[in-house]
Amino acid sequence: MSGILFPLVAVAGIALLLTFVGQRLSPVVAATTAMLTLITGATTTIPVIFHLSMSWLVSMPDVGPLVHNALHRSGVHLLPQTWLVVVAPMFVAVAVVRTTYVVACHRRLRRGCGGEVHTIPDTEIFAYALPGPGGDIVLSQGLKNALTRNELDVVLAHERSHVVNRHDLWLLAGRICAAINPLFVRSFSMLRCALERAADADAVRVCGDRRLVAQTIAKVALGSSRRHHVLGAATFGVSARVRELIDVDSGRDRWITLLSVTGVISGAALCIFQWKRVIDAVATMCGV
Repeated sequence: MSGILFPLVAVAGIALLLTFVGQRLSPVVAATTAMLTLITGATTTIPVIFHLSMSWLVSMPDVGPLVHNALHRSGVHLLPQTWLVVVAPMFVAVAVVRTTYVVACHRRLRRGCGGEVHTIPDTEIFAYALPGPGGDIVLSQGLKNALTRNELDVVLAHERSHVVNRHDLWLLAGRICAAINPLFVRSFSMLRCALERAADADAVRVCGDRRLVAQTIAKVALGSSRRHHVLGAATFGVSARVRELIDVDSGRDRWITLLSVTGVISGAALCIFQWKRVIDAVATMCGV
């Protein structure tokens, strides 16, 4: 049984290591690395949970013998019972509930084409882009009152970057992967921070002033509350993003990029190995 879990544990370890170098990667590379890591983590988790759940199903008093006999006639056998077999169905139930919640939240917030800017009569300071193609941008009246015209242009450029590049789909896919296996929640944090950094970079290209962008993000963050299911200028990783904008020398090295590529490739190889191990395990004699 430990042999079946080893690839999954190894992929989770690689994912954790990559989160420590995410800030030293360019925003696009960091986002791609995080997304591929999350997908690899989810696809490595699924075969293990499937195998353990099938083992649990075989152990059921009424259904079990029928399933076992059907598998036996095909020459397929499952491994002996362990405590993990009991945990697997609960894990599946939690993953299904979490994934359903993530998709429901996305659908509730999703907007169609339009790309309009809406102002909400709220004294709190916030700005965010709603998910969906051509998603709308929401600003509070408090934000408009607190910012200068140039600072407001920075916020709009940041939010439009999220809309144009469909960062909401990246966020949705990352949330689903993290819902399947919470071990990869830090990779999701890396993804979310990278998407915000990418929007910051687009805002710099539009406005042409890194310090103005950094100042605006910090100013919005001081007066805003965190919103978990939308992308906004001050919703995640503010301090690290401000430091990166102020420090022109971001300290990115080629070896860091090479390390991330190696990590992603290694994770993919382990994922393939995981599927092979599970297929081999399902075909192993259970000794019954």
